[in-house]
Amino acid sequence: MKAIAILTILLVTLRLAPDAVAQEDTDPVDSLRQAFYAATDNKQKAKICMEIGTLAYEPDTAIKYAQQALQFIDVINLDAMAQCYSNLGWAYFIQKDFATSLDKYQRAAALFEKCQKKGDAAMTYINIAACHRYTKNYKDMWNYLYRGLEKAKQAHDTLNICYAYSEIADVYQNQKMGKIAQETLHEALKLARKTGDYAEMGVYAKQLGSIVSPEDTDIEGVKSAKAWAMKAEEYFSKADDLDQYYEALRYNNYAEIIYCNLSLAKFYYDDRYIDSSQHYIELYDHYANHISAIPDNKITNLHIHARQLMYEQKYRRAIEVLRQCIAIAEQENFNYLSNITYNLLAEAYEKTGDYKNALLYLDKFNEAQQVHTGADAVAQTAAYNARDKVEQVKMNLESQRKRALERQAEAEREKQRIMAAIVAISFAVIAIAAIIIASWLATRRAVKNIATRNAQILTQQAMIEGQKRELQETSEKIIQSMSYARRIQMAATSSQKEIETVFHNSIVIYRPQEIVSGDWYLVKGTERERYIAVGGSSQHGVPGAMACMLVVDTVKETTNKIPSDVKASPAEILAQVEKKVRGSIGAGVEIAISICIIDDNNLMRYAAINNDAVIVRGDTSETLKSTKREDTVVQLIEGDYLFLYSNNTRRMMSSDGNSPEDICKTLAAHHADEQQVAIDAITDSHPQTGDITIVGVRI
Repeated sequence: MKAIAILTILLVTLRLAPDAVAQEDTDPVDSLRQAFYAATDNKQKAKICMEIGTLAYEPDTAIKYAQQALQFIDVINLDAMAQCYSNLGWAYFIQKDFATSLDKYQRAAALFEKCQKKGDAAMTYINIAACHRYTKNYKDMWNYLYRGLEKAKQAHDTLNICYAYSEIADVYQNQKMGKIAQETLHEALKLARKTGDYAEMGVYAKQLGSIVSPEDTDIEGVKSAKAWAMKAEEYFSKADDLDQYYEALRYNNYAEIIYCNLSLAKFYYDDRYIDSSQHYIELYDHYANHISAIPDNKITNLHIHARQLMYEQKYRRAIEVLRQCIAIAEQENFNYLSNITYNLLAEAYEKTGDYKNALLYLDKFNEAQQVHTGADAVAQTAAYNARDKVEQVKMNLESQRKRALERQAEAEREKQRIMAAIVAISFAVIAIAAIIIASWLATRRAVKNIATRNAQILTQQAMIEGQKRELQETSEKIIQSMSYARRIQMAATSSQKEIETVFHNSIVIYRPQEIVSGDWYLVKGTERERYIAVGGSSQHGVPGAMACMLVVDTVKETTNKIPSDVKASPAEILAQVEKKVRGSIGAGVEIAISICIIDDNNLMRYAAINNDAVIVRGDTSETLKSTKREDTVVQLIEGDYLFLYSNNTRRMMSSDGNSPEDICKTLAAHHADEQQVAIDAITDSHPQTGDITIVGVRI
């Protein structure tokens, strides 16, 4: 049952159509043809040709009128030109001229991009991926699938986001990566439920059923497949005005229900499953009469009746039906359906005692399976290699950018150190000169009048004592002000009580190098999501604290403006915060921020500037690298520890051969009992050289 492939040509035709595919009734096309011959204005002719190209069911007709429309369309009407090229891409795809189809779709995508029509561009990129898939160009197929998904997300186009998820899941399924395919489809089904689109919900439930659909001997898998198929039928029945594409999928789902019931009847020897299938067999046959011209539909129809005959132990009649399937598959080159027929024929011949033919078709089935498995292995390897190469390029670029920023920051710090040294030396020279002049004048006056000198000495001693007292008072006031500033800074961050309200099990280590700190942390909970943010700057003390307060206020302001019904993006929050604070913080001050947003399903979105984070899962750990331009999505599970820390903390943890992951694993294993041990490991028992901030929460 894993190899079930029903209505492939019809579903591809309907899914790739640019706007809508006409019904078999050609009256609208004929009326438009008459209107075209009567039209005298080029704009009117172009509009009529575009409508015919969109409504025409035959690819040749669509190509003819789409090309005529391009001749009449004004060259500045980029939207209309894009629609025509999209129609041509669909028509050539149906004719299996994938090279020409790819060229037309690429032109359409470029024009849609210029028109800022991101939703149409997303659909076109997914169709381009389909062309690459049929030509076995798996590297470009993956690139365009994910480009289409990204463009659909930018356009907030839920339908095309779901479409991209569906196509990605289909590729994963064909490459024997069923678990990833299921996770992707669950995301699509979740979005479809939010929009209340029952037809799309039926599509993804049906696709989930086909993924879990096992061999007949795995009865639990058959039950799971049937449950999804029945859920898909429930969704389809609630939808209004299903078009041809959804009708075809619903018809396909009837076959899945019938197969599952036949397998259950065979396993349990229970005719009640046959009775349950009768209603769907009647619906299947009724629908099949309307599309009997499609060859793979004929094979599927014959498969169903052959299985029913085999259940009734009418094996010789079943063999006759299955041999018809072989003839049609060989004539139409549907080899992917032949291996199913070979397997059924081997079983039927075995039941009749004809072991020679049973062995013959069993060998053919095994040979077909090996060929299919080999092709899947090549496609899967190509896909992994392509994705790995893309990730390596991203990591290399990020590493180069990070090193360049570090060199720039170090140059700025060296410049500041030189300027500070020059200023200090200048003040020292001035002070020494002033002392020498004062001493010379005092000595000259002393020679003239000892009494006056003694009086002056006493006066100076009194002044010195007063200045000393003033300095002590000033120092105490500064310390009091710094302490008050520390209380203000601590009030701006999240308290332990607030953190425990959002995360019941947490670790917070906050140790400034001086009274005030350049580090900060925030924890916030909403009805649907939980926020964690940790940041710091390259400065500590008062300059770092000023930068800290500016960034904290900006992060709070940005997150508070996010509507409760909108799924926030950490990357977008970082972009807004960086834009607002960059003009207020000097070029020599480097800021680092990590933001995590966790929803009710423990699905985490992560982004960071000049920082990273660590996830501890049992005895293993994983570092999430800095990526501020896009969200990194990670599925957390119960028991995971998530650790965020400041850039100064990361610098100290990475020195002297230590590893941030090892320190985080120690904290996760021993919790609060090992906090001082962790601090000693960070500083290597030396004096603290920067602010230390670590926030860890348990999921």
